[in-house]
Amino acid sequence: MSFSAGSPVPILTRGLPTSLVPSLGMFSLLVCPFFRLLRSVTTKGEWEKWILYMLDGIQTTAVETRERITSIRRLLDQTLALGHTKLPARVYSKELIEILFRQPYTKVQNLVDSGIAERKTAAVYLRELEKAGILRGKKVGKEFLFLNGKLFQLLSK
Repeated sequence: MSFSAGSPVPILTRGLPTSLVPSLGMFSLLVCPFFRLLRSVTTKGEWEKWILYMLDGIQTTAVETRERITSIRRLLDQTLALGHTKLPARVYSKELIEILFRQPYTKVQNLVDSGIAERKTAAVYLRELEKAGILRGKKVGKEFLFLNGKLFQLLSK
């Protein structure tokens, strides 16, 4: 891959380990229209193309974000329904399921901090969520983390 003298890549990569430079090369291909159009603004006063480019980027980001939020809400509704049918009545609560959507993983302390349950009870709740197939537990260091795999997949797209 070659870059012109006006390319931002040498500036972006200066002082970085060479192992990072190839991934930044990919990044530069994505941002080059931005820099090219911005340069046209500063050298030729061509504002319209740059503004349209920026508005297109904003629109694309807004659409993708709205779709992601809709997918997360749909998954939350599905998880609430699944929890209602698969979890024991003493475990299931809307508040418990909602905590699982604050971030893609949770741990006993998250439930304790939220006031859902004391430590031992919170551990039981998380194990029940694991049995129901809603979470996957994994020991990391001294504690167990419970991954909301479906939420993680949505956020990873």
